[in-house]
Amino acid sequence: MNVAIPTLAGRIAADPFTSSDLDVLPGTTDVIAPDGPNNELNTGYLWNDALRAKLTVRNYGFLIDGTLYSSATNAIPVLRNPYSTGTVVAYPANVALAPVTDPYFRGFDNSLPDFWRYKEWERDFDSNQRRPGPRWAAPTSRRDWRR
Repeated sequence: MNVAIPTLAGRIAADPFTSSDLDVLPGTTDVIAPDGPNNELNTGYLWNDALRAKLTVRNYGFLIDGTLYSSATNAIPVLRNPYSTGTVVAYPANVALAPVTDPYFRGFDNSLPDFWRYKEWERDFDSNQRRPGPRWAAPTSRRDWRR
């Protein structure tokens, strides 16, 4: 269940296999997220601290809902350059990361070589350098989770 999307209609649009039961995890509370300072719900991640400090954050593939990456139907296609077609391939599963996530950077999935993730990161990073925005970013790769 993607709790970064606050409405049932939005969740179904992002993942057609989402239950239509209105009582299934309504809202954006992430029950596994750490709490932040002063017991602020779901705001204890590193990026939450950066956002509180008014720093710029950009997300490349972290906490992405990959449910439709391997689905037999309604699958998100494996594209080398989703930006060129405007095809969203990354649906963030964290409400704080949703507005700062590159929607064209596919999350962890072995069906896309990391080279193409790098090319999307490079495109997005270079475009952000031309305007006020992130000055540092670390894309995820298949190797990240093995460390």
